[in-house]
Amino acid sequence: MLKNITNNGFARLVLIYVFWIAIAKLMAEMFDYKYLVDSGLDIGLLILLTIVEFAAPALLAAIIKRNESKKFVIIGAVIRIIAFLALLYWKGFTGAAVYFILTSLTNVLFWVPFNIAYFRKQHERSAFVSTIYYNTGPLLGIVLPALGGAMIEGVSFEALFLLMVAGYVLWLISVIKLWPDERQDIDIRAELKKLKGMKTLLFAESGYAAAAMLGIPLVTILYFQKPSELGLVASAMSIVAVVFSFMFAKISDKTKERMKYLVPFAIFLGMAMIISVLAYDAATWFIILMIMTIGRVLFFPFTTTILMDNQSKPEEVMYGRELVLNVGRVFWMVVIGIAYVATGSLPFGIAVCGIGMIAYPFVARLKEKRGHIVLS
Repeated sequence: MLKNITNNGFARLVLIYVFWIAIAKLMAEMFDYKYLVDSGLDIGLLILLTIVEFAAPALLAAIIKRNESKKFVIIGAVIRIIAFLALLYWKGFTGAAVYFILTSLTNVLFWVPFNIAYFRKQHERSAFVSTIYYNTGPLLGIVLPALGGAMIEGVSFEALFLLMVAGYVLWLISVIKLWPDERQDIDIRAELKKLKGMKTLLFAESGYAAAAMLGIPLVTILYFQKPSELGLVASAMSIVAVVFSFMFAKISDKTKERMKYLVPFAIFLGMAMIISVLAYDAATWFIILMIMTIGRVLFFPFTTTILMDNQSKPEEVMYGRELVLNVGRVFWMVVIGIAYVATGSLPFGIAVCGIGMIAYPFVARLKEKRGHIVLS
C-alpha cells in the first residue's frame, strides 16, 4: 500500500501536506502570539509585525520569475527551522521580527508550489487519497492543538518550539525524497490579466484571512490566558468545522445547487465578524468564535468553486492569486491596526473586515452580470 502511494505523484503531495498540517496544528495558530505577549511585546507591535509578515510574501510573489518547485519548498522548510530557532534564542523584538518575516515567506515558497503541483496532478488522484487530503487536516486539528497547549503548560513553550524544529527537519527530509522537481516560467502580469473579474473578489475574501490571522488570535489570547485553554479552544473550533463541513456537504450533494447559498452564507460570516464587538468576556467570545467558525466553513468552499469555474488551468494563476491575496491581507490588517489605535478595540477591526465579506457575493453577482466571471 505505502509503495503504491509513494509511486503516485498526487499521493506524494498529500503525504507531504498531511505532515505539514500535523506540525502546524500543534501551534493552534496562536501559541506564537501568546509566547510573544508573555515575553513583553505589546499588541500594537504584534499588529505591525503581522502586517510586515504579509507584505513580504506579496513582494516575493511579485518578483519571482521562475517557479523552481522543489528548490522553493526546500528553502521554505529551512527558513521555517531558522524561524523557530530565532524565536527560541533571540528574545524580544529581534527574534519576533525574524520569526514573522521568515515564516511569512513560506506562503509563497510552499503553498504556491503545492497548489500548482496539486492542480497539475489531479489526474492521478484516487478516492482514497482524496479522502485523506480533505479529512486529515480537520481531524488533526481536533487533537493536536490541545496536545500543544498541554505540552506548553506541562513543560514549556521552548519544548514545543524544539518539537516544531524537529518536525520541520523530518518534513524537509520527506520533501527531498518525495517532492516532484517541476519548473516553469512565471509572468506575474500575465497571471493578473488571467484573473480578470477575480481580483476584487480575492481582495474581499482576504478580509476574513486578515481577521483570522491577526485580530481573532489576539482577542482569543486576551480572553484565554492559559495555553491549555487556547489549545482546547482551537480544538473546539476544529470539531465545529468538521461537523458543519459534513452537514453542508450532505445538503449540497442532495440539492446539487451550491451557489444559491453564496449570499446567505457570506452574510452569515460577515455578521458573525461584526457581532464580535459584542464580546465582553471569555464565554461570549467563545460563542462568537464558534459562530465565526461555522460561517467560515459554510462560506469558503465558494471561493474555490468560483476560481475553478473561471480558470481552466488554475495552476497558471497561483502566483498572481497569492500576490492579490497578500495585498488584500495587508490592507485589511492595516484597517485592524487603525481601528485598534483609534478605539483600543481589536473586535472593531474584525467587524470592519466583516463588511468586506458581506460585500463579496454582491460584487460576485455584479461581475457575473458584466460578463467578467461565471457563477455556476
